[in-house]
Amino acid sequence: MPDLLTHEEYQAIGKSLDFPTNAFINGQFQAS
Repeated sequence: MPDLLTHEEYQAIGKSLDFPTNAFINGQFQAS
Protein backbone atom coordinates (compact mmCIF):
# COMPACT_ATOMS: atom_id res chain seq x y z
CA MET A 1 0.00 0.00 0.00
CA PRO A 2 2.39 2.72 -1.14
CA ASP A 3 -0.35 5.37 -1.24
CA LEU A 4 -0.59 5.55 2.57
CA LEU A 5 1.35 8.20 4.46
CA THR A 6 3.78 7.39 7.22
CA HIS A 7 3.14 8.19 10.88
CA GLU A 8 5.62 11.08 10.64
CA GLU A 9 3.88 12.52 7.59
CA TYR A 10 0.51 12.42 9.36
CA GLN A 11 2.05 14.17 12.39
CA ALA A 12 3.42 16.94 10.15
CA ILE A 13 0.00 17.42 8.55
CA GLY A 14 -1.65 17.53 11.97
CA LYS A 15 0.75 20.21 13.19
CA SER A 16 0.07 22.35 10.12
CA LEU A 17 -3.72 22.26 10.52
CA ASP A 18 -5.36 25.15 12.36
CA PHE A 19 -8.51 23.87 14.02
CA PRO A 20 -11.06 26.36 15.37
CA THR A 21 -10.80 26.65 19.14
CA ASN A 22 -14.52 27.29 19.58
CA ALA A 23 -17.23 24.65 19.54
CA PHE A 24 -19.53 24.50 16.50
CA ILE A 25 -23.06 24.23 17.90
CA ASN A 26 -26.38 24.74 16.10
CA GLY A 27 -24.71 26.00 12.94
CA GLN A 28 -22.50 28.62 14.59
CA PHE A 29 -19.32 28.85 16.62
CA GLN A 30 -19.78 29.20 20.37
CA ALA A 31 -17.18 30.03 23.00
CA SER A 32 -15.93 26.75 24.42
